[in-house]
Amino acid sequence: MAVGILALVVLSIYGSLTISTILIDQKKAELKNLVQTAVSIVTDLEARSKRGEISEEEAKKLASYELRILRYGGSEYFFIMDYQNVMLMHPFSKSLEGKDNSNLKRCKRRRVPQGDGNGGPSRRRLRAVSLSQARSD
Repeated sequence: MAVGILALVVLSIYGSLTISTILIDQKKAELKNLVQTAVSIVTDLEARSKRGEISEEEAKKLASYELRILRYGGSEYFFIMDYQNVMLMHPFSKSLEGKDNSNLKRCKRRRVPQGDGNGGPSRRRLRAVSLSQARSD
C-alpha cells in the first residue's frame, strides 16, 4: 500500500514537472515568434531605407511607431534600447526615453540584460525586449 502511494506521488510530481516544462517551452517559442515579428518589421524598414525609398531617420521613426503600438497577450509590449542602454522608445514611459537605463531593474531586482557594446551576443536579437520575458525570470 505504501509503495502504491509513493508511486502515485512520484508520478504526480513527474507529471507536474513535465507539464510545467512543456508550458515554459511553449511560452519561449511564442515569445521567439513575437520577437521575430518585430525583427521583420524593423528589417523591412531598414531595407526600404537602403533602397532609398525612405530616409534612415524616417525608417527609425516608423520602426519606433510600429513597435510602440505592437501588443500581444493583452497588455504586453516591446520597448527599444540601444547597446549603451539608452531607452529609444517606451510605449508608456516617455520619461525613460533618451536616458541611460543601465541601472534599470526588472523583477527580482536584477539588472536588464546588456550588450557588450561591440555587437556581442545581444546583436543577434532585437533589442526590443518584451516585459513577459523579463517577468519570467
